[in-house]
Amino acid sequence: MRVSRVEWDGHNRAHFREHRRCTEGGVEDVLYSRYYPTRAFALPTQADEEERFMFQGRNRMGRPMQVVATPRSNDVWRPITCFPLSGRDLGTYTAWAHALLKRR
Repeated sequence: MRVSRVEWDGHNRAHFREHRRCTEGGVEDVLYSRYYPTRAFALPTQADEEERFMFQGRNRMGRPMQVVATPRSNDVWRPITCFPLSGRDLGTYTAWAHALLKRR
């Protein structure tokens, strides 16, 4: 999934500040795959809802994170929320990233 720009506005910035689970920089680390590989996949939605995707990755400090974002035009993505990547999801991501890096 290509991300050329991340769309921030007052609403999503306030949401991320309020919950204090992730920083803007950490979200961008995951969306841009800056330091670690990022796994992305579509989330199920209703027919009348906008598309949402889950991005699983790590920030520059190696902290595992999940970011939910919605696509805009021209590879622009708007982050909606984020939370720690843990449990079975972390295991799935770790196995995927390890297999990806072994192929390189």
